[in-house]
Amino acid sequence: MTNNHPKKEELDKIIKSEKNPDLNQSHLIEELKKKYSNSHIPYNLEGLINHKNGHFNDAIQNFNRAKEKLVNEDNNNKDLSILYQNIGVSYNKLSQTENAITSLIQSIDLNNNNLISLNLFTQIFLEKNINFSKNLKKFLCNLMKLQYIEVDPISAKIQNFLAENFVLNEFLPGLTISKNNGGLKTIEVNFEDNFEFELLISVLTEGLIINHFLEENMSKYRSLIMRKVLEEDTAFLSNKYIISILLSLSRQSKINEFCWNYSSEEKEIIKKIENNILKNNYNNTELLFFAIKAISTYKNIYIDKKITSWLNKNKKNLPKIINEEYTYIKKENEKFLAYSKLFLSKNNNDQVTNKVRRQYEENPYPVWTKMQLHSKKLDVKSYLNNQLNWFDNNVDEIKKPNILIAGCGTGRHAIQTANIVKESSVKAIDISSTSLAYAQIMTERFGIKNIKFKNQSILELKNNSYDIIESHGVIHHMEDSEKALEVLANNLKKGGLLSLAIYNKMGRKEINFIRSFIKKNEIEPSDKNIVWIREHIKNSTPEKIRKRLILSKDFYSVSGCRDLFFNVQETQFNIRQIKQLIGKNNLRFMGFTGLSKTHITNFKKLYSDTSLFDLDCWDDFQKNNKDFFGSMYQFWTQKFN
Repeated sequence: MTNNHPKKEELDKIIKSEKNPDLNQSHLIEELKKKYSNSHIPYNLEGLINHKNGHFNDAIQNFNRAKEKLVNEDNNNKDLSILYQNIGVSYNKLSQTENAITSLIQSIDLNNNNLISLNLFTQIFLEKNINFSKNLKKFLCNLMKLQYIEVDPISAKIQNFLAENFVLNEFLPGLTISKNNGGLKTIEVNFEDNFEFELLISVLTEGLIINHFLEENMSKYRSLIMRKVLEEDTAFLSNKYIISILLSLSRQSKINEFCWNYSSEEKEIIKKIENNILKNNYNNTELLFFAIKAISTYKNIYIDKKITSWLNKNKKNLPKIINEEYTYIKKENEKFLAYSKLFLSKNNNDQVTNKVRRQYEENPYPVWTKMQLHSKKLDVKSYLNNQLNWFDNNVDEIKKPNILIAGCGTGRHAIQTANIVKESSVKAIDISSTSLAYAQIMTERFGIKNIKFKNQSILELKNNSYDIIESHGVIHHMEDSEKALEVLANNLKKGGLLSLAIYNKMGRKEINFIRSFIKKNEIEPSDKNIVWIREHIKNSTPEKIRKRLILSKDFYSVSGCRDLFFNVQETQFNIRQIKQLIGKNNLRFMGFTGLSKTHITNFKKLYSDTSLFDLDCWDDFQKNNKDFFGSMYQFWTQKFN
């Protein structure tokens, strides 16, 4: 008897025994347990087989036995993380949500690069009604700091929790915060164990605030801090809560591109504090730090010529954190500028294209910092099956797919596709050099190697032959959408796949209301006007319209609002038009994406399974379900053989 681990060929024999009736799988596993009595591997293998066969309780029992064995081994955290992951997966199959969450938290705590656990935790957290326990809140504080998560939907759920359960003035001095509609519960404050406060800091620092209540009240606190800086109230400002709020507000302002409104009184205070900085009136280093960070919650000080000139002259006397921050941002800006020049393209004779290009040069969209990476590469069929709930597999096997992302913007979707599709080669094009610069920097940050960016219009594509083309939120911003689709179809192989996302006319009524108002009043898309239109929507539009618009993520950033309300070119479609367009271009409809199982079930109650591919049925269905698709149709097509 030995205490090392089973050899690969022994494990392979057990796995192969599933398909060999002459081999007794249970007997083989028991032999391994005896032979390798201190090894966790036989128990883990048996648990995986249990899970595969739907025996989830037995699987959990074996995973726990494996865990006990592993604790006594010279193990690494990755192995233990995988065992907790396996336990969490099995608990999830049993619909034991709290147990699944607990196990996945343990898995991620041991290895925060365990993408399987991260992805499953995210799914459960977003889909289920989760109890915000002390342990969960503590974990979420750490989770928000990770780069490889889809932070925005997680943050949105946390923000809703905070808005409903958190009273800011319970621990922050000097300001009474208004209550949310449903009333707010008071909490007992303990800084070292105050995970509500840490969660607030996390959502301010790591993602976009998309909760109207939090925005309004943090704006009030920003105003209070500015007044305290002007008064040079260092006793107030040195409060550990205030410092945390100030730093996180500075970060949030950069994320939302300074879209929060502020009063004329605040404008005067900003001028006074800025003058004090430029005139070297702050001899106290601590007070200088507060002044600079307070200003940075209202404007991008690192592109302001007066402030950057002063920073360069006074570099030696700056607070350490300001000096380090300025040095870092300066390097990042230089890198961004270099890439922008690399991707720069001349204007052409198409005036609409030039106007659209100018918009995205000035406001690259979307601004993002984090992204969910996938642990497992998928072949093309699996990739489609992952998006289409009813995928019919009428697709030939495509090895080493050649993929085009037509209109990649700042690169998020292109990077996700390059990350998940097995052996893929991705080309991503866009007409905005600043967007492409952003995309290139993020690609390097995430270590993606199989993607190349180019400044190119869809209409400039010629004689290419792609296996997959994805164009999301693009052709509806072109003067001739039909021509754009024709070009995309012509650059697709026979049997190739085309994914589109285009505006749904029926789902954009509220947006069109604001667009008409902007057009009528000739409001230009400056940053100042974008801030103003947000306030107009919040205070001066009908309640029904306001409620719909403030639910949009794009409402909470400058680039988002500009794309939502000020886009210089916008074509909107209905389902009958989609049918005509794809028919003209030798494409067959494969199905809408982004629909839940509930959506599909509701549709099937009225129509047959085959109707899922019938756009006439979907058109009929939408007449009685006007909000079904939201503001955009997302779907796959295939080029006829």
